[in-house]
Amino acid sequence: MDVVMIRYGELFLKSEPVKRHFIQSLTRNIGKALQSEGLSHRFELHRGRILIHGEDPERIAQVASRIFGIVEVAVCRLTGNTLAEISDVAVEKAKGRFREGTSFAVRARRQGVEGITSQEIAAQVGSALYDAYPGSRVDLSHPEYEVFVEVRDFGALVYDSAIPSPGGLPWGTQGKALSLLSAGIDSPVATWLMMKRGCEMASLHIDGGRYAGSDVRSTAERHHAVLSTWCAGFPMELLMVNAEAFYDAITTTGP
Repeated sequence: MDVVMIRYGELFLKSEPVKRHFIQSLTRNIGKALQSEGLSHRFELHRGRILIHGEDPERIAQVASRIFGIVEVAVCRLTGNTLAEISDVAVEKAKGRFREGTSFAVRARRQGVEGITSQEIAAQVGSALYDAYPGSRVDLSHPEYEVFVEVRDFGALVYDSAIPSPGGLPWGTQGKALSLLSAGIDSPVATWLMMKRGCEMASLHIDGGRYAGSDVRSTAERHHAVLSTWCAGFPMELLMVNAEAFYDAITTTGP
């Protein structure tokens, strides 16, 4: 079956209580985002990995790839952890990707599995690909095609592409903050970076009315809308302050 594999980064380096809290927050955030898109799902937690089962793995992967705290998302084939099963899946996934002379590499890793090394797994799977696609060649430095294999105690994950994700810390784990949002580029970038570090953000825009450009407010609203796509499932508040009367007051000259 196909599952979505979530790989997180610095969360793994935290103490066990903090790591559990962060992973709970991460799965909550993923779940909220998937619910907002109407995607059914089920989580399966393993050391260093989160697996998501659902009817539409490709869409699940796209939504999850925009969640802070995740460094990589991949749609994987979940199979048994025997070399024969893994090799068969790798050969099947490579269909249509090979032509005469295609260079390839197998990147293998294992955890909780004894009796075989990562190098032996890569060699066995590579041999199966080489035999299945005559004329192909191994190139570990600059391959045209790569297949990744993770062998774990619960089975093996085989995939050939992954979606880079923003990393950082899960939304909401570092408290709440307010950002001053303008029509420029600096403020939305700063807000995004704070979101990446786990802050639950709200935005404040000072609307200058006729003292500002005609598109200043709409641009700030557009910035906020884009930022909101990075915390799907959670409302991100935008506060608008009408400052036109204030500017009237400070620009009025007395007799």
